[in-house]
Amino acid sequence: MDGIPLRLIELPEVGGPHLGEESPLRPGDCWRDHECWAVVLPNMTIWYSGIASASGSMWTTTGDAPNLTVTPSIDDQDPGRPWHGFIRDGRLVGA
Repeated sequence: MDGIPLRLIELPEVGGPHLGEESPLRPGDCWRDHECWAVVLPNMTIWYSGIASASGSMWTTTGDAPNLTVTPSIDDQDPGRPWHGFIRDGRLVGA
């Protein structure tokens, strides 16, 4: 399966939802943040599994990190750098 593999890291100190080029974080980095998983998406946005989607529904996350699978797809509508895809068997895969 193609895609970006997830990498389990320690909880980083992050100043906001978007990460710049100076950040040590990279797409695929993931960590446990309280009751949910945080994953750096290919567009450098941090996605959180415990936050409801725009429709109000929650994601289902299965597996043991870093081999997570998330349903349904993640559709990050960040202006200027949207990303739509999946986390399947520990990999970020575009839709």
